Amino acid sequence: MRVWVDSLKRCINWDKDNEARDDIDVTLGIMDVKGLSKKGSYHCEVLLDSQIYARTTSKSSSEEVFWGEHFYFSDVPPISTITVTLRKEADKRKKGRPSLVGTVDMKVENVAQKQGSFVEKWYQVVSTQKQDGIMMRVKAR
Repeated sequence: MRVWVDSLKRCINWDKDNEARDDIDVTLGIMDVKGLSKKGSYHCEVLLDSQIYARTTSKSSSEEVFWGEHFYFSDVPPISTITVTLRKEADKRKKGRPSLVGTVDMKVENVAQKQGSFVEKWYQVVSTQKQDGIMMRVKAR
């Protein structure tokens, strides 16, 4: 399928082979979150320049949630920020949308320091619900 799409793009842009291109691959691991004050189910969404690219599974916990999920995105258009949103699932008895707990914003220049090496660190979650001390461990390359 990918060969067919590349051939189609080459027909539209016949001079594509003579242009320099950037291959941007992003590898991101959502490891865990600590410091949550409310019990419930939580999930994360991965946004590359404000577009949703992935979502973790929902996990139930009280203070700390462990995902350990890794995502690989190939041939991504040039991006400047990686955002991970933390959301709390709505109660099963009440039908509603997941509420935003907070976000982690990462600049691509800070993540892509060395070619091929992972940057793993704890990021402060900027909370929308006035909860302090929520930290998220993210592994990125």
